[in-house]
Amino acid sequence: MLLGPTAEGRAEVAAPPAGAGNAPPAPSQIPPPDGSFTGRRDALALLSEHCGEAQVLVVAGAAGMGKTSLVVEWAHRVRDRFPDGQIFLDLRGHSADSSSSADSVLEHILESLDLSPPNTSVPPEKRVALYRSAVADKKLLIVLDNAGTIDHILPAVPTGGGSQLVVTSRNSLAALHTRVAVKGVALGGLSRAESRSIITGASGASGASGASGASGAADGVPEGQGRGAALDRLLDLCDGMPLALRILAARMMADRSLTVEQLAAGLARDGVPLDGFAIDGDTRSVRSVLANTCATLSEDDARLFRLLAVHPGRRMRAETVAAMAAVPLPAVRRGLGNLLALHLVTKAGENHLAMHDLVQSFAAERLDAQAREDRPAEALDRLLNWYLSVAAMANGVLRPDRDAFAGRGERTESFVEQFAKDVDAITFFDQEKENLAPAIAAAVRHDIDRAVELLYHLHSYFLRTGFSSADMDAWKHCGDNASRVRDPLLRAHLHHALGGALVVTHDLDAAIGQLFLATELYEGQGEPAGAAGSRLGLGFAYELQGRYQDALAEHELALGLARTAGNITLVVHALNNSADALMALDDIEAGLERLRAGRELAQEHGLRHHEAAILSSIGALFLRQRDYPRALTHLHEGLVLMRKSGFRTAEADTLARIGHAVMGSGDAATAVEWFRKAQEVYRRNSDATGEADMARLIGRTGG
Repeated sequence: MLLGPTAEGRAEVAAPPAGAGNAPPAPSQIPPPDGSFTGRRDALALLSEHCGEAQVLVVAGAAGMGKTSLVVEWAHRVRDRFPDGQIFLDLRGHSADSSSSADSVLEHILESLDLSPPNTSVPPEKRVALYRSAVADKKLLIVLDNAGTIDHILPAVPTGGGSQLVVTSRNSLAALHTRVAVKGVALGGLSRAESRSIITGASGASGASGASGASGAADGVPEGQGRGAALDRLLDLCDGMPLALRILAARMMADRSLTVEQLAAGLARDGVPLDGFAIDGDTRSVRSVLANTCATLSEDDARLFRLLAVHPGRRMRAETVAAMAAVPLPAVRRGLGNLLALHLVTKAGENHLAMHDLVQSFAAERLDAQAREDRPAEALDRLLNWYLSVAAMANGVLRPDRDAFAGRGERTESFVEQFAKDVDAITFFDQEKENLAPAIAAAVRHDIDRAVELLYHLHSYFLRTGFSSADMDAWKHCGDNASRVRDPLLRAHLHHALGGALVVTHDLDAAIGQLFLATELYEGQGEPAGAAGSRLGLGFAYELQGRYQDALAEHELALGLARTAGNITLVVHALNNSADALMALDDIEAGLERLRAGRELAQEHGLRHHEAAILSSIGALFLRQRDYPRALTHLHEGLVLMRKSGFRTAEADTLARIGHAVMGSGDAATAVEWFRKAQEVYRRNSDATGEADMARLIGRTGG
């Protein structure tokens, strides 16, 4: 047993006699500090705070995150606290063929203290006893760098006194907590400001500004739109990884003509980003440290790691990975746990993991090398099928009447429970939203028909929650590829979905063009429900343009088509929209009659979010009539239903209407509070127009 210091063991290996003369000098083995060390104030403070509180301090983090630099910097700062010496050993625990053994760790420490037993056959447990006896009353700092397993560490754990063992590892070393007292520091990336200082410091020192004009920011680096964009691209790619940042800085220092713009352009042009994260004369590159980490993976975990490169987003769920890898979910959870322990992936919220861009680039390289065995195109196919499955599930509760793809056969196993309510589906996709634009873009490249099907199923979710600029770029990109869609009905779905998105984002002329195309195709294919939906979109676009008569005409046509199709949801929608147009044309009674009819149908058929929209419209009607109490009653009732159904786009409008009603009642201060609430929901929905409108109202009201 490595941890077996016994009384007998201590007796058999003699410690040096007390007071012996000619004592050897105290070891001083900490490497020189990193000249480019930057930041890490909190981590340095944690190490100092925890020093002496636990037998072992562990600094864990991904390859290239600067664990060694941090510990070396801290060790030099606190060396006076360890007058009996500082011992340093690189265990190479993440190298497949050259890691240190547990015996060699102890041998190095004993030699450093001039205590190596003359008899090399002394059992390991007796060496442990000798070591612990010798350091019991000393103040030593012992740093074990790059530990792979706890077996490297346990023999070197001091039993007490003033000595401190500090360990760095790419592994979380969770098992160590079951054996000794441990305090940990989890090391992530540098902050944006710290990262910027490394690059700008190098470019300033090299004289390669790459821009002319006056000096800009506080770091003295000339500002310019091209330079700023190039610097941002470099910082995005490095994402706080100190090794990557320092390699780029070193390249600029070595080649004084190399500018930030040229460096960024070269990395983008090469198409193999990791090639740019190496420097002549240094075997340590981003690729090499990641290769060392991955060398310790099992075959199954290595395959899982490679396939993560297929995922188009930076955040991934275990369920998505299970579908993509065609591996049972429990096995995937175990594998991802192993990757997490090695910091090849990191936690990104409760249900997601994230992968650094450079780590994903390395995974992609490995995947290319193993493409024949791993078949990445098939993995992408399974990934897109997973998104289609969960999107279809969501559409089934958000708009069960929209079932154009119901006969497409059995869906891929999604490992996701059926959504019980519409708000459950919205909550799920809110968590997944960051991945939707990349997934759509990947689908457009891989299979345009499935990209359209994905947009169809996601349409209702986005109409309730809003579109980010990245979402719109992906949807427009799909629309730009409409000519690749051969099926006219599928093309109609594409134009309808894109038109609806453009209405929500206030690109009204473009929306009208898309919705016209959709209407023609739907009517040509004899699809009254589809035509009703696209005409409702047209009418809404006309309303926003102030063309109320045209809007009413489209809504009336939509109402007739919805009745022909027997689609109650669309009938309710058309009654609501046509009522809004009638009210805008001052036909209040006709508008109110339609709203009441629509609400009755919505209640009868359990169309909660449509009832919420109608209640808001009734509130708007009373607001026009300056009947503020009745307006507020309906608006608040609608607001409750909107929040229960996740209808955030309508919630923002309703909050604004409540603000207007409160203002009309004479309470300007409270009205501003409602406008601020509306502004926040508009912001969450990525609705810049609504957010700006609220800002103007708040300013005009004195808020």
